[in-house]
Amino acid sequence: MDIKDFTLLSNTNHIYFQNELTKSISKLQGQDLEVEIQLY
Repeated sequence: MDIKDFTLLSNTNHIYFQNELTKSISKLQGQDLEVEIQLY
């Protein structure tokens, strides 16, 4: 696997995890939060 592919995969997983976390938090708070996507 190319290092670039690994970085892309890593970023995709990060975004997915962050979005899922944000959804979980917004459910706990009982309100919809804007999902902010940040690329690192």
